[in-house]
Amino acid sequence: MKGLSNLLCLMPMLLSIGSIGNKGEQLTSSTRQPIPVFIEKKNLTPCNDYVCERIINARLRSLLLSKIFDFLVCEDITVVLSDEAFANARVVGDTHFLNNRIWEITLNTNALQQASQEYIAATIIHELLHVYLMQSTETDHDIMSRQYIKPMAVALMSSGYAISYERAQALAWGGLQNTRAWHEMRLIDRVLRTYQAQEILNTNYFYATGKMGVPCP
Repeated sequence: MKGLSNLLCLMPMLLSIGSIGNKGEQLTSSTRQPIPVFIEKKNLTPCNDYVCERIINARLRSLLLSKIFDFLVCEDITVVLSDEAFANARVVGDTHFLNNRIWEITLNTNALQQASQEYIAATIIHELLHVYLMQSTETDHDIMSRQYIKPMAVALMSSGYAISYERAQALAWGGLQNTRAWHEMRLIDRVLRTYQAQEILNTNYFYATGKMGVPCP
């Protein structure tokens, strides 16, 4: 298994990366080969299971997802993705490590029961990025807000949903409202009398409540 992991770790350097658009990183399907996916799904609702599969399949079209799944293979990490009804409906997902080789992502069914598929997908991408960054802390959120908003938005669009880049970018901001970048955005809005932060919050609300996006069956 170690030899296979080492070979797969070399694949991104041996293969052409493909084109990168000016709104984020994206791969064409012809530039990558399928790799093992170390995600163990546990007691997922049919909708969450379906959305997870779309994200797994999108790894051939998104540089960010490709990096995340390559990382899981290279580090021999398994992600356990499960559902649970949290008492706190404000928390949509939680990520923590069980040991050095197993991380668990739990989706809050109470928070996501009315959510559109796009909102669920954005949540899973956010939680997978926690595993990639290997901390699952507020420091992760600062890094996400500074470096990963555009790649997360492109990853969501690569999952096959008919969502605009602007709305995908707004969903990528989900859960990042305690970051310095978010507070800076709010300050700029106050100074310039603009409404960028509020529009992001509105978009998240509409997708979280199923008023926008593709509903779960």
